[in-house]
Amino acid sequence: MTSVGSPVTLHPSERGVRWPSGRCDEIATIEIDEDEVTAKLVRPLLEGVEEGLGPWKADGFTLSTGEMMELILYLPIASDGFILRVDHGTSVDTAIAHFLSAFGIPPDRVRWRCDQAPADT
Repeated sequence: MTSVGSPVTLHPSERGVRWPSGRCDEIATIEIDEDEVTAKLVRPLLEGVEEGLGPWKADGFTLSTGEMMELILYLPIASDGFILRVDHGTSVDTAIAHFLSAFGIPPDRVRWRCDQAPADT
């Protein structure tokens, strides 16, 4: 855990680690490109194919504040951005704020949040 005012940092997760609660929540869609993600994680993204959703790229990490997270990009809908997943029950507002701090990106790059109604079109 970091102390108040300390910068939030991230550490890539060991590959294959399970969510502490046993499942995750999709809490946001982030406008971030693959190069930004790999630069922060200092390793290439994992790749695979999920039946019904198609090919994906993803990786997990833990923040210095304790949150376990994953970014996943489904290539057929890549223009939507990376989906931010967290351990089930994690505070959405706090997790998003810590994620943005760790990645050094502004709040306007959050395209969707699970705790806010979509904007009228």
